[in-house]
Amino acid sequence: MLELENLFAASVPASDSGRMPGQHSSNARKQERVQLIDHRQAYNCEIMLSKVKVPLPELMGLVLALEESVLDIDQVENLIKFCPTKKRWNYLRVIMEKKIS
Repeated sequence: MLELENLFAASVPASDSGRMPGQHSSNARKQERVQLIDHRQAYNCEIMLSKVKVPLPELMGLVLALEESVLDIDQVENLIKFCPTKKRWNYLRVIMEKKIS
């Protein structure tokens, strides 16, 4: 589950709005965690991936290489359901741009 959380979550700096100048919070160094996939969906994805007996980094390479021997058609269709939508990709892009600047 932690591996999925690392893949589908992005960190952004916590907002300091509403504070007086010079006033620091105890959470000033902590980062806010943005959830890109809900826990239920992450859990379902974890169950689906646990049925594939290939480590995740290796699986990603095999999927990108279109290796047919690893996943059957049903597993591929289920995997597609967990792919981010265009809206989520745009949301992630905005978060990453804020993080960089």
